Amino acid sequence: MLLVLGAQTVGALWINLEESSMVLGLIWDALGIIYLAFVTRSFRNPVPQYSEEV
Repeated sequence: MLLVLGAQTVGALWINLEESSMVLGLIWDALGIIYLAFVTRSFRNPVPQYSEEV
């Protein structure tokens, strides 16, 4: 139930975004995917994990 509510909330936010905000967000997302592909050598290596060692 919470998953559906969360998806509806995100959908409502996306619908109400200005076009420039949506375009910038999609560009930011694309850059992140390109960076991830570079770091994982075209997704052949596992995704690096953050570990906080004290």
